[in-house]
Amino acid sequence: MKRYLATAATLLALGLGALAPASWADDNWPRKSVRLVVPFPAGGATDSLARVLAEFMHRELGKPVIVDNRAGAGGNIGAEVVARAPADGHMLMLTITNIVQTPQMLSRQPFDPIKDFTPIAQLVTTPLVMVVRAESGITTPAELVEYIRNDPSHASYGSYGAGSSGHLYGYAFAKQTGLDIPHVAYRGEAPSVSDLLGGQVTAVIMSGVGAAPHVRAGRMNALAMTGTYRMPALPDVPTFKELGYERMDNKGWFGLFGPAGMDPALQQRLSDLMLRALKDPEVMQRVENLSLVIDPVPASDFAKVVASDYSKWGTVIREAGIRLD
Repeated sequence: MKRYLATAATLLALGLGALAPASWADDNWPRKSVRLVVPFPAGGATDSLARVLAEFMHRELGKPVIVDNRAGAGGNIGAEVVARAPADGHMLMLTITNIVQTPQMLSRQPFDPIKDFTPIAQLVTTPLVMVVRAESGITTPAELVEYIRNDPSHASYGSYGAGSSGHLYGYAFAKQTGLDIPHVAYRGEAPSVSDLLGGQVTAVIMSGVGAAPHVRAGRMNALAMTGTYRMPALPDVPTFKELGYERMDNKGWFGLFGPAGMDPALQQRLSDLMLRALKDPEVMQRVENLSLVIDPVPASDFAKVVASDYSKWGTVIREAGIRLD
């Protein structure tokens, strides 16, 4: 009888354990190393930020945090890997706004940015900047519009890729100013900068991080930036919103995601960890050195940002008829 009772108690305990909330197990997270997927090549701003945060997480958690660059297909390859991973917090992804843009330009979406991920936190933001050659003498968006209208046959604008935020912002700018400007898609910012300085394109829409050194060196004029506030590295450059342009005020964000189905307690724990990281003096200094703006948004609010940007950019993509396949 005693043996029967002991066996029954053991089975009951096992059954209750299977039914227990996932947050019970989350008390032991992480149980092994954490893989932080960056869906872009090593050396860029996303990768650099990931390595800063990985070091902080390692110090806080006592487990290795490995940055795993899974580049390709505009960030889709790495995102697919994370979308299919177990939602146990041991595989996360640090990515940028294009996660809500690129899939909407494909006839077959490799993943659903809303349904296939758990938003954990927005970390930093960065504006895009419209730049021209300093030798052009153009200093404002209005002067650029006048320049293009006077010589439309030789005008074009470049961005760091087809379907990129730079491409989409260029379309929005052209539409509201009544211009028909051909877009030149480059494979990254470096070749677009080379062609701009060489006079092959009229203007380029690029990251503030990439533009700032050229502007300070006098090689480029920055006409205006996207977003709702000025970039500290370029404090004299106004936002498009300040100048009265519409649909140019979305912020380019860097955010942390997990696979869909993550336990809310673990999601909140990770969100709190990220917000704590962005208050750490060493992390803050290193992020500032990257010319990124610390702009933390916790999990619940970040989910709203992702959904809103998915809708906003979807409208622009459909209007522009941009397809990547």
